[in-house]
This record gives sequence, C-alpha cells and structure tokens, in this order.
Amino acid sequence: MKNATTTTPECTHEIFDIPGGVPVRSWTVGVPFEEKAREQVRSVASLPFVCRWVVVMPDVHTRLGATVGSVIPTVGAVMPSAVGVDIGCGMMAVRTTLRAEDHARATAGIEYRKDADVIDETPAAYKSIDEVMHAQRDLVEVLHTLRQVVCVKG
Repeated sequence: MKNATTTTPECTHEIFDIPGGVPVRSWTVGVPFEEKAREQVRSVASLPFVCRWVVVMPDVHTRLGATVGSVIPTVGAVMPSAVGVDIGCGMMAVRTTLRAEDHARATAGIEYRKDADVIDETPAAYKSIDEVMHAQRDLVEVLHTLRQVVCVKG
C-alpha cells in the first residue's frame, strides 16, 4: 500500500491509496501489520462494491476471506466472509520455543493455570494492549486501565 499521508502526533492513522480501489484508513501506527494482512486489505479495497473506505484497526490480522480488525462498507452487497471468520483465530499446531517456565513468568501475579495445556493463552500470544490503544488514541480516550487478576481456561 502506498502511503498517501504522513502521521502527526495529533493523527494516529495513515491513509493508503489503492489503485483501482477505495482508500484504506489504517490505525496501525506503532503496532504490527503483517504483510499478508496488508495484501488482504488491498484486495478487499479493490472490490467494486466496497464504498468510500476500508478501515483497519490496530488488532488487524489475517484470517479467511478478510482480515479481522477491519471495517468494510459495501453498497448492494453482503460479504459473509468478512464477518465471523475469527473462530479459532490464529490457532496452529506448531512446536515453539516457548516453554511452561516462560508462561509462568508472563503470568506472575495473576491467578492462572501455569501448565503447558494453556500456553496458547499466554500474554505473548497477543498484541500489546498498550500499543493497540496508543495506535487509536485519536479514536478513543482511555479513562481507566484494568489489570488482569485471573484467567480461566479449560
């Protein structure tokens, strides 16, 4: 995507021109925006029934059909593949270098199962909430910050 604007401290989003498509407004400054997700956004923005903008939020990531974390307004069309495709989001069966000790360290002070069966819910599996909120600071005002005290899984 070609950047059509630059960001300033007051503006936390970028606008990308998509040749043959609608522009993309992206609130991803300071958070990861994987190349495959960028490709999906470009593809969706080029569809003839998408109108005005495609909006990308800081939690954007690749999924089936369309990215999760995007808003895709349409005229005269409904896109079922752009809704509800986040079931099992990001689930993969792969061996990693993350062991139960890392998980225990990441969840210190939180009532949380510390065994390897819940490693997929370790905080390292998610984007930083502080970075996500900072990236959309011109859209929201953080009034309170909550601290996790418990996680129930399984």
